[in-house]
Amino acid sequence: MPTHKLYFENRLIGEVEYSSADFPSFCGKFSLLLKQSDDLSKHILSYIDFSERQDRYYTLDGVVASDTRESALKELQQEEAQYEDLIETNSWTLVEEDGEVTKVLIPLFSFDGTITWRLNTAN
Repeated sequence: MPTHKLYFENRLIGEVEYSSADFPSFCGKFSLLLKQSDDLSKHILSYIDFSERQDRYYTLDGVVASDTRESALKELQQEEAQYEDLIETNSWTLVEEDGEVTKVLIPLFSFDGTITWRLNTAN
């Protein structure tokens, strides 16, 4: 399977081993490479953690008591606003081994180590 490097702007975030597509979504195995070195890297790492927790919430649907789920959902929705600068941007790219760059929309990180993304067709 092809391996890509995931970037935010010019910052390497991790490696993605492409595994499948169900258009318009693509997915693969994600390996985190980013280290916390400044405010932006800390913010990105925090977003990845948030995305994994959000995935766990939706994946475990029906496992947790409904009153706890409602509270957790409200907290996740409020927290999501902190990451709008990472969500509403054209700064995410995947770079193939041959150097080809593909713009992607905000990647979603799953608690099981997978990543899902869509192609960004905006110029």
